[in-house]
Order: sequence, then C-alpha cells, then structure tokens
Amino acid sequence: MDILMPYCTCSQPMKKFQCILGFIMPALILGFGLAAVSISVDSYFLFFLAELNLAASGGDFLAVLKMLLHPSQGQDTVYCVHPYKIGAVMFEK
Repeated sequence: MDILMPYCTCSQPMKKFQCILGFIMPALILGFGLAAVSISVDSYFLFFLAELNLAASGGDFLAVLKMLLHPSQGQDTVYCVHPYKIGAVMFEK
C-alpha cells in the first residue's frame, strides 16, 4: 500500500526550524492556501478538498509536535528527514 503514498525527503541535514517548516508546508499550501482560494471563489468543493488535505496532514503535525516536545541537550543539533518513514532523525553534538 506504500506504493500509492507520495513522499518527498531532503538528503541534507537541516536545523530545527527548517525541518518543522518542511513538515508543515504541505498543510500550509494544500490546506490553508486552498481554503483561502475556495473562500475567494466561493467553491464548496475546493473547501472540502482543503479540509481533506488538512486532515491528511495529521501525521505531519504529530511529527512536528514530537520535535517541539523533545528536549535537545546539544548546541549543534541537526535533523535529517527519514528516507522512507515518517519523522526525522536528530543528531546532537
């Protein structure tokens, strides 16, 4: 079933805010952006599609919540998005 799930990953290590922005960007564009467009053109179908995209990005919000709640001990912390699973791997120095 994983074949039907599109997934994008970044191969470069990122800082915390860059990784969080990468996780929530699909929800911002496909959810809130599409909702704004649907309100401006008065389309119920586009609004339903925006709600569906926001509901589908629940896993992204959960990954961001886990990243925000995790205490980091080191000053030099980098995050690498996992290549085939949801979430990121954190390296502390």
